[in-house]
Amino acid sequence: MTELISVMAMVGWGLAVLGVIMTAMAISRSNAPRKLAFGLIIAGVLSGSLLTIVNAGLIEVQPNEVSVVFRRLGGDADSLLDQPLGPGLHWVIPFIDAPTIYSTSRQTVDMLAASNIPGRSAVVALTRDGQQVSIDATVIFAIDPARVNEVHKRWQQGYVDGLVVPAVREEIRNAIAGMSVEEVYQNRGSLPDQIEETLRPRLEDEGFLLIDVILRNITFSQEFVAAIEAKQVAEQEAERARNEAERARISAQGVADAARIQAEGEAQATLIRAEAEAEALRMINEVLQENPQLILYRYVDLLADNVRLIILPADSPFLFDLQSLESFGGGNLLESLGANEAGAEGTGE
Repeated sequence: MTELISVMAMVGWGLAVLGVIMTAMAISRSNAPRKLAFGLIIAGVLSGSLLTIVNAGLIEVQPNEVSVVFRRLGGDADSLLDQPLGPGLHWVIPFIDAPTIYSTSRQTVDMLAASNIPGRSAVVALTRDGQQVSIDATVIFAIDPARVNEVHKRWQQGYVDGLVVPAVREEIRNAIAGMSVEEVYQNRGSLPDQIEETLRPRLEDEGFLLIDVILRNITFSQEFVAAIEAKQVAEQEAERARNEAERARISAQGVADAARIQAEGEAQATLIRAEAEAEALRMINEVLQENPQLILYRYVDLLADNVRLIILPADSPFLFDLQSLESFGGGNLLESLGANEAGAEGTGE
């Protein structure tokens, strides 16, 4: 819009210039200037002046911008208009109101070891135990649109190097100073959150919104790096030893379990055999109680195939009651011994 008005103002001034040229040519020819020339001069001057004044008072604020307006009649910073101008086309008093446009988009500031910008190098801090740590940092922030007047009064366009960068560097150093080098190494992931916690209210007090703090390339001293590497090697060796011990324990446990299972099996088998033998003895005992002569019968029955003659002392009675055994064995015992050899024959030997 402002470009269009500027073009129209230039056209007006061009018409005025054309009228002047036409008047000059008429005078040089000793002719009376035509009314058209005068009309062009008047119309051009009026339209050009008006459009120039209008264009001087028009400002266009983009969607990601906000504008503060300083009224020169006041003469001090308190002469800012109470309400900053938001996105859109606005008209201010030409040559009296001085607008200053600020971006409300996210702004990124890097502090890197490779930076050539003064004050934007990596942050170097000392830990609680005196170890030096170097950190590449990035801060992302934005101006609070509702407080842009405060930003303009306090910092104008110098807020990055005047406030944001020094505040970030100081809060990083404060956070590192409260930790040992070991704690810094262990808490690298949570360190940005700790810094944001203290940096956020500090920037908000000045009219800025903190969006994020990013830390990377945290560099430690060579001595500490060597100590960390040695510790990691020791931890790996210890872990390997623990694994080997666990495998040995599992193997020994397996052997012990196998031996226990085998022993339990053998004990169970022995118990079963003992129970079987006990049951057999019990049954034999019951049979013997009912038939006392059975044991004698079995004894003679086992000897019957081999024994042809039984020799007894002259003064001893028979070992067995043959009549009882004969009746118990169903009459077959004497036949198995041989009737002609079953008589007892005594000797004096």
